[in-house]
Amino acid sequence: MGKKISIDSANLMNKILETIEASLIFNLPISKFKIVIHCESLIHAIVQFSNGLSSMLYHINDMKIPIANSIGSNSYFKNVDNKFIFNNKFSQKFNFYRVKKEIFPSVKILSMNKILNETGYIVINSLNEILVDKFLKKQILFTDITYKLLTILKSSIVKNHLKKHKIHHITDVFTTYNFCKKLLTS
Repeated sequence: MGKKISIDSANLMNKILETIEASLIFNLPISKFKIVIHCESLIHAIVQFSNGLSSMLYHINDMKIPIANSIGSNSYFKNVDNKFIFNNKFSQKFNFYRVKKEIFPSVKILSMNKILNETGYIVINSLNEILVDKFLKKQILFTDITYKLLTILKSSIVKNHLKKHKIHHITDVFTTYNFCKKLLTS
């Protein structure tokens, strides 16, 4: 997966960012999404419909499957044994666990309503990216990533930035990224 994605997976930031992304793509409030831990890594999404039905997206934990599907590549599936759905993995019990904020404090971001807007999303992503880079360079501890991110997001300097800056153009994204970089170097 790569170092950055592995770190984001370990502290659940990947799910925070995916929740924000899904909220924007489907034009649904973040409160409509729930993050659960599924250790078997076979069910990748569950959609609950208003008519009482639910639908699961199930596949083996191989990123080639969603990537091939997203780019419309049928050639990948010509050499894949699609009989996996009937193997023992499918008949096993699936376990789902609620995310405990004490273990994964990054989920607190999704309840920070004043941060959850277009500019705030760029701030969250930028700060996380810069903090992960600092961790990879051994400048901070793994636990500092989430702690520093949450602390900075609650700061008055970020709140002021969010009031004064709106994302209208790609240059606004770079302005906000540079603002975040400056916050973490001072």
